[in-house]
Amino acid sequence: MKILTDTKTGVQYLHYLCGYQGCLTVLLDTDGKPLIDNSYKIEEKE
Repeated sequence: MKILTDTKTGVQYLHYLCGYQGCLTVLLDTDGKPLIDNSYKIEEKE
């Protein structure tokens, strides 16, 4: 199992691979919202 972080949004996903099968699912916080990496900061474009 691995935790992957989207480099554009900071959203974290759980990645599981077993043989030729695998899954990828978003991690959720206690409110049911996508879990975002604490060290990720959204860069605002002007």
